[in-house]
Parts: sequence; C-alpha cells; structure tokens
Amino acid sequence: MISFTIGTWSSWALWIATTVALLLGAYRFVAPFIARLKPSQRNSRADGLNVIYDPSGNNDIVEPQFEIVAVHGLGAHPEHTWEGKAIEKDKPRVHLLRHLLPRAFPEARIVSFSYNSDWLVDAPEKTAQQIGHRLAESLAKHRGQALRLPIIFIGHSFGGIVIKKALCELGRSSSMLEDTCGIIFPGTPHQGSSLSIAASLLGKLTALLGSNTALLLSLQSNHSQLSDLEDEFRRVAAGKQITSFYETKPTFYKGLSIGCIVNRESARGFSKDPISVDTDHAGLNKFSGPDHPGFREIRTVIQKLRAKLLIKQADDVLLEKHYRSENLRIERLSGEELSMDRCYINLAIVQQVQAKTPSQDAWVATEKAPKSSPFSLLARLRVETLADHNQVHLKDLFSQHKRSDGLEVFPRRILIRGRAGVGKTTLCKRMVHDCVNGGMWRDLFDRVLWVPLRNLKERPAPGYNLERLFFDEFFRHGDRPGKLFAEETSKALKDNRTLLILYGWDEVNQIATANSDMSRFLRNELLRQPNIIITSRPSASVPVQDQPIDLELETPT
Repeated sequence: MISFTIGTWSSWALWIATTVALLLGAYRFVAPFIARLKPSQRNSRADGLNVIYDPSGNNDIVEPQFEIVAVHGLGAHPEHTWEGKAIEKDKPRVHLLRHLLPRAFPEARIVSFSYNSDWLVDAPEKTAQQIGHRLAESLAKHRGQALRLPIIFIGHSFGGIVIKKALCELGRSSSMLEDTCGIIFPGTPHQGSSLSIAASLLGKLTALLGSNTALLLSLQSNHSQLSDLEDEFRRVAAGKQITSFYETKPTFYKGLSIGCIVNRESARGFSKDPISVDTDHAGLNKFSGPDHPGFREIRTVIQKLRAKLLIKQADDVLLEKHYRSENLRIERLSGEELSMDRCYINLAIVQQVQAKTPSQDAWVATEKAPKSSPFSLLARLRVETLADHNQVHLKDLFSQHKRSDGLEVFPRRILIRGRAGVGKTTLCKRMVHDCVNGGMWRDLFDRVLWVPLRNLKERPAPGYNLERLFFDEFFRHGDRPGKLFAEETSKALKDNRTLLILYGWDEVNQIATANSDMSRFLRNELLRQPNIIITSRPSASVPVQDQPIDLELETPT
C-alpha cells in the first residue's frame, strides 16, 4: 500500500514536472510574440486606408497616373511588415511602400490598407469577410468622384485573401474591378497553409489571454471557405492579370525550421506562371534595396501590369479615331489637297471693329434677340477694312488682348464669326491639327474637343448632358468602354484644361432660343464651359449674358 502510494505520487510528480516544463517551453516560444503585441504598441498602429506617397506633392509630376494598393498579412505590423534590412549596418531600414516603389514609379500613388490582424493575445473578433468589406468601403470613399485611376493590388500572405474578399463583394459591375489592371499575390495561401493547425493550437493555449483562432482555422489547407472564395474570385476577376510569388526557403524560428508557410501549389492560385523567390515567407515583401532580386521581380511585374489612366485612354481614342491626318485633310475647291502649313493664308483672324452708321440705332431698337456682344447685327454683316495691329495670330489666340472697349483680357471664351465659305471649317481643322501635332496651347489645355453642333439637331433631347454628348460624338465605337471614356472626359472638365470648339452655332441658334430640354442643355451646360471657341455665321446670336464672351473675332472674306 505504501509502495503503491509512493509510486502514484512519483507518477504525478513526473507528470506535473513535464507539464511545467512544456508550459515554460511554450512560454519561452510565445513570449516574443506577446511582447510584440502589447496594447500600447497596437494603439500606435495606422488603421484603415493610408496614402503613403502621392505624386501630386511632387513638383515634377502633378497628377498620379495609376495607384498601387498594398494589404499586409495576418499578425503583421502594418508599417514594419514592409521593411527590409539595409545592406549597410548604419543605414535605416528600407521600406517597400515608402522608399522603393515611389522611386521606381514616381507617377504612382501608393496606398496601404491597415487592419488589426492579431490572432495571438487580445485579438479582435473579425472574419476575412468583414475585413474585405472594410477594404471595399474604404477604397470607394477614397476614390470618390475623382478621375478613375488604374489600380494594382499587392496582397502579402493573408492580405491577398482580404483583396479577393473585397473584389468579390464589389462584383464584376463595379468601377473598382474595372479599374483593376492587375493583382500581385506574394505568398497568398489560396488553398491554405499547413502551419495554420500548429498556430491554432498555440492560440488555444493562450486563449485565456484573448487569442482568437478563427482567422487561422479558416486558412487550413484545402478549407472549403478558401475553395469557395477561389471559385468566386475566378469568376469575378476573369480576364484580370494575376501574378503570384512563392517562397522556396523554409521559415526558421528560434533555430527551428517550420517549413515553407505557403507552398507553391497553394500560392499560385490561378496565376499561369507563378514566380519563385529565393527567400522565406517573410522575405516576399521585404527588400534591402532597388537591386534586390525580389524587388526587381516585383518592379518588372508592375511595369507589365500598369495601364494608362482612363482619361489618357480616352485621349488616345480622340487621336486615333477622330484627329488623324485624313480626318483633318483640307481640300481646295478643285479637290486638290492643301498642306496645313499653307492654311494660314486663309485664316487671318481679326478683331472686330465697331462701325457706327446712321441706321444702326434703329436696327438695334427693332432687334429682340439677345446679343453676345455690344456689336449690332448690321455691324456684324459689314465687311470692315482692318488695320494690321488688329490682326491676331492663331497661336496667340489665348494671349493677352485689348478689346474694342479698351479692356485688357486673357480670353478663354472666344467667339469667331464668319460668312459662309470664308473658311470656318478650315479654321477648326487647323486649330485641332496644331493642338494635336504642334503642341499649340499645350500649357493651357490637355485636350481639344471639336463638336459640330449640327449633329445635335438629330439627337433626342430629354436628359441630354455633356457625358452623352461626348459618347455620341467621340466614343460610340464601343458601348461599355465608350461610356467610361465619356464619363471620364466629362469629369475632366473640372480640371479646367479641356478646350471645346463649338462649330456652327448658327446651326442650333433656333433650338437654343426655344423652350426645350435641348435648348436648356445648350444654354445652361454647353455655353457655360470656361474654355470655349464658338464659330458662327454673323446672323446668329449667342445667348451668354451671365457668362459673356471674352473676345469676339471675325474671319474676313
């Protein structure tokens, strides 16, 4: 009996000693994690969407041309996770988003999405779906009504799952997905990770400290949630350029190898040619400098993925479809082509001179239609002999001028009158040609839109607006892309760098004076644009009382 008791106590003592040893060993293993997860450190972390670099703050580049959105992984610090050790010991750490990408792509806006991804000690009760929803909402608010930028996503590890959740929630019809020109997945566990089981056990051991294993368990190898997400993502992101990176070296902790956290098959997703990187899992987003092999791979992929700004694509359509040399060709009455460099002979634009005649006052008294200038209809119909100092060269059209009333102006709203056959069409072609091919007025305008107003007579009026005008006139070649280009061209008017050439006001003069939807569009939208050149025959009146013409000119016969 005594021997049995002693033996029992010996067994219990051995069990207790073993348990204590295991707990101490586990504590020593977990302690570094716990130290990094102190509340005081977490509270200082960035949260949500943060603009890391914006070229608009750079003196050399005004507006960003595309956007890079980076999302960190599970249990990662949103700032330090992108930092790599510098080659030289005394140098500061190298940050992928703050240092390397802005130098490689100074025209890109760099944005990071931060979230509390802790799973060990005092972890939040969150799912991948909730985090993805927050990313989608944050991006929608961030982009707002501004010009749409092409997006390249970078999702390290679990950050790739968050990106997939966000894009699947938005769906194929969203502008965000349309603007996505590529997604980079460094070490994303599309089919899970075998390490999640061991990490989950660690989380359960520290459950009393607030650890949460929900996110970890969702990353088990071949988990049904991951498979369902991959199926949905392939449907939503069909046609998008996807590039995956995977590690080839195991991860070590405390000298012990825990293997490759995400193997090749799980990391590839539906990337056709996944790229191997000679590093461990943490090294997929940490680089020592611009010559680091891993960063060179990332840089090469971004160069291939990046797309033109949507408004730049719209500008290309204008050049390729509407402003080619054959569209701007000028012919003599004989049918012989006239070279552009000789067109100046027929384009002598002169300032109109007010001519007072005995019958002018009587004519003005009987005229009821509103006028765009102090000149009477009789004066417009007269052909004046003009002094040389009144002539205006085309390139100087927007330079400072002295009007007939003595006021010095830098005109932005210009009216050019001319009789039939004096060369108004030739004038418009020459203006477009010199803007597109010669860089005329480039310091003032990014694009010129030549709008033949006669086309408006055949178009339905209800709800007509500038976006529909641009679609009908320039982008009807493709339904969905055309509508996007028209929308962006309309948005670009806010930047005050678009010149509209409204050709043939006399063609719509009667419509503009009627009480109709189209007349309201003409008067309240089209004529209110800040940068316009209107061409018209002398007999037509232009109703612009509240926004007067800055300079009125005439093409002589």
